[in-house]
This record gives sequence, structure tokens and C-alpha cells, in this order.
Amino acid sequence: MSEELVEVERPDGERRLVTLSAAPVHAADGELVGAVVTTVDVTEREQALRERAAALAALAASERQVRT
Repeated sequence: MSEELVEVERPDGERRLVTLSAAPVHAADGELVGAVVTTVDVTEREQALRERAAALAALAASERQVRT
């Protein structure tokens, strides 16, 4: 299985981040007969992670100022 983070543009022009995951589907004899693909919108999760990282960086900077 593979997973990839990609940015897509919706028909209304809004950009969203999605993960695409794919896995092969094999017949009983091992022949590749297809794939299962899922798409999950992770825009809010990625934004929350960015905000968390920024908050942690600000906290670290504040702590450095207090110590000096």
C-alpha cells in the first residue's frame, strides 16, 4: 500500500489537501486484477499541525527570552 499527500483544486476553486492511498487487488492465482484507492480530506488536520508547530515555536522563543 502507498500513501501520498496531494493538493487538489475543487470545482469552486478551493484548494484542499488530501491523502491518496492505493493497494493492489489480486485474484486467487496472484494475477493483478485491480486496485483499491481511497481519498481522505486532511486539510483541517494539516492546518492544525501547522498551528501546533507555530505555537510550539513561539513558546520556545518565549522561554528563551525569559532565560536571557
